[in-house]
Amino acid sequence: LSNPLYIESEKELFAEAGSPRQSAVVFLPKSKALINMTLALVSGMVAKDGKIVLVGSNDAGIRSAKELYEKNVGPVDEKIVGKHSALYVGKNQKLGADKKIEDYISHAPLSYNDLKIKVANVPGVFSAGKLDEGTKLLLDHVPYGKKAVLDIGCGAGIIGAIYKTKNPESDITMTDVSRLAILATQKTIEINGFKAAVIESDVFSKINGTFDLIISNPPFHTGVETDYA
Repeated sequence: LSNPLYIESEKELFAEAGSPRQSAVVFLPKSKALINMTLALVSGMVAKDGKIVLVGSNDAGIRSAKELYEKNVGPVDEKIVGKHSALYVGKNQKLGADKKIEDYISHAPLSYNDLKIKVANVPGVFSAGKLDEGTKLLLDHVPYGKKAVLDIGCGAGIIGAIYKTKNPESDITMTDVSRLAILATQKTIEINGFKAAVIESDVFSKINGTFDLIISNPPFHTGVETDYA
C-alpha cells in the first residue's frame, strides 16, 4: 500500500462488509507527514492484532519512521535490517484508526507580489503552502493575457490559482498524475472561490482540446531520487 486515497476507500468498503483486512504491507512514502497519514489510515483498514509491515530504504528514512509506526499502529515486534533497507513488523493496535484524510488537510496563506491566495496543504504534495523559487521565476515571466490555460503537474494548484486570480477571464485546466495532488488542487480551488477544470492525467494522456498557454513546473524526483525523465 502507498496510495492514501485507495487505503481510505478500502477502509470504508471493508468496514461496511464487516471484514477488515488481516494484514498489510506499507511501502514507505518519502515525506514524514505522508508516512504519518498513511500509517494512520492503514491502522483503520486492518483488523485489531492484524499484522502491518512497513518496509523502505535507508535513504528514504525507514529508520526514523519507527516512531510514526508506533504512534499509529502499535509497538514494533520485529525489525529486520538489510544492507540498504529495513522493515518493521507489528500487531495493529488501531491507534490511528479513527483518522481520515480530511483530518490531515489544512490551509495556508500564500503571497505572490501583492497578490494573496490560500493553498490547501495535503501531505506528500509538492509546494503546498509555500512558493518555491522555481515557481516564482516561472510566474514572473508567463503572459497573463491568455484565455485557455493548461497547468501540467499542478501539485497543490498554486500556479493555476495565481493565474486565475490575476486573469479572472481565463479558463484554467489543471492536471497531475498524483491523486493527492488532484485532491489538494480541488481544495485550493474551493477555498479561493473560483472555477477550474481539474483532471487526473499523466501529462496529456487524458487531456483534450487546444490551449493558448501551457505552463509546467515539473517534478524532478521519483521518491528520493533525482529524475529528469
